[in-house]
Amino acid sequence: MEIKIFYHDMEFEKKEYVNFLHKHLGKYGDDKELIEQSIEYALDSEEGKGGFVVGGYIDDQLVGCVVINDTAMKGYIAQHMLVYIAVHKDYRGKGLGRKLLDKVVELCSGNIALHVEYDNPARFLYRRLGFKSKYAEMRYEQKGERARQKEMEARIIKKYKKNPELVMETLDWLDTLDFDDIDTLEEGFKEYLNKLVLWATDWEAIFEDRDNKLTKFATAFDNLINLPYEQQVLLNRIEKEFYQAIERVVESNDWDFAWEEFLILMEAAKCVKKKIKKGDI
Repeated sequence: MEIKIFYHDMEFEKKEYVNFLHKHLGKYGDDKELIEQSIEYALDSEEGKGGFVVGGYIDDQLVGCVVINDTAMKGYIAQHMLVYIAVHKDYRGKGLGRKLLDKVVELCSGNIALHVEYDNPARFLYRRLGFKSKYAEMRYEQKGERARQKEMEARIIKKYKKNPELVMETLDWLDTLDFDDIDTLEEGFKEYLNKLVLWATDWEAIFEDRDNKLTKFATAFDNLINLPYEQQVLLNRIEKEFYQAIERVVESNDWDFAWEEFLILMEAAKCVKKKIKKGDI
C-alpha cells in the first residue's frame, strides 16, 4: 500500500475523500457536511487550526483514509485529534488500518486523542497500538427535554397501535409510580443486582461439587506441586469482580443518562395515557 500525506499547501481531491469516508465509515460515520468540515480544518493554514490527511492507495485506488485535526493545545488536551479513520470494506482484515495508524503516530509531534463508539470493533485495534481509555466522553447535544419527550410520545403511540394491551399494561404500571417509588427504585437497583449475582451463582453448590472443572483446576496445584489453591479463593475473587462490575454500571454516566431518560419516559407515558382516555388516539 502506498501512503500519501496531505497538508494545507498540497493539491488534494477533497470530494473523493469525503465520499470515501461517508461510505466506508458506515454507521460510525457522520454526514458529508461534517466530514468535509473536518478535512477543511485539517488543511487550513490559519493559526490555531491545521492537521493533515493520510491516504492509502493500492493500484492508484483509495483504500484507506485518516483525518487528523490539530487542537493547538498541549498537556491537558491532546495536541492531535484523530477525527476519522476508515478502510475500504473490500480490504479490511489485511492490516491496512494498522499501517495507516503507524504513519499517523510517526507524523504527530504530541499526544493523539480519538473518540470511538463502545460497540465499534476498531477500539481493539486502537488499544493494541497503545491508545488508552482514560476518560468517558460526555457530549451535550442541543435537544431539549421537551423535544425528547415528544419523540417518546410518538414512539409510544406507534407501539400502542400495534400492541395496545401490552402498552396499556406498562402505562398503567408507570402511572402507579410516585416520586417516593422512583427514589426507592433507583436506590434499590444496585441491591437488586447484587441479589441477582447470588441467585445466578450458587456458590455453595459449586464449592461442594468436587467434580466440576473449577474444583479440578484449583486442586491441580495441590495434587501436582503441593501448592494449595483453594476453590473458595477463586470463588471469592469471582464474586468480588461481579460486584465491582455492578458498581461500575450503576455509577457510570450511561446509567445516569438512562435514568434521566426514564424520568422523561414517565412524563411521555402520562401524556399518551391522557390522549388515549380522551379518545384522541
